[in-house]
Amino acid sequence: MPALPPVANVCRIRFTFTWGSNTNIACNLHAKYAGGGGPAGGLTNSDANSIAAAAYFAWAGNIIAEQPTDLTLTACTVTDLASTTGGQAVHTQTQAGGRAGPFMDGSTCVLVNHHIQRRYRGGKPRTYIPAGVGADFGTPQTWVSGYVNAVQNAWNSFVTALEAITFGTAGALNAIVSVSYPKVAGPPPGYGAPITDVILSSTVNPIYGSQRRRLRPG
Repeated sequence: MPALPPVANVCRIRFTFTWGSNTNIACNLHAKYAGGGGPAGGLTNSDANSIAAAAYFAWAGNIIAEQPTDLTLTACTVTDLASTTGGQAVHTQTQAGGRAGPFMDGSTCVLVNHHIQRRYRGGKPRTYIPAGVGADFGTPQTWVSGYVNAVQNAWNSFVTALEAITFGTAGALNAIVSVSYPKVAGPPPGYGAPITDVILSSTVNPIYGSQRRRLRPG
């Protein structure tokens, strides 16, 4: 398949973690921005660096407290999707999780479901947070309600912090979004114009999420 088409005024924010032998666990989000200092209002490397640092601290100041102490947040990478030459930067720093207790297997995670206005097949944006310890297990299927509420509050505060990020002279993030790329049958096969949907709200799912690939060494 060809490269994905550019997405105007959108950047990808990637949080990277180390957990046991897996050194490349990641959570990806997308954010709409305005006021970039690059060509056509895109991000410069300096813009991306400012966003990456602020986003790192938004996660470290909210979500990390609900993650295991044997997990470490190691970096935040911001990539401008507006063009193939858009700004990119990595903020590297280590912050261990704040939740002590018997650890679980590396595939279990907290699932955050994101809600958008548009309905379409496959339209279920979500985030899989590597989080939770033994004391947070309620039933064989669900987290205890207190932990669900704690992660929900942490996520809400995290999103508020993200959407308050400013950069450069007049740049700002203004919404967390979902990006989809409609496939075109061709020939040749490819992608249509990307569609950006604002995430209206997010809900922490009480049922365990799973990412089996996180069991493999990174």
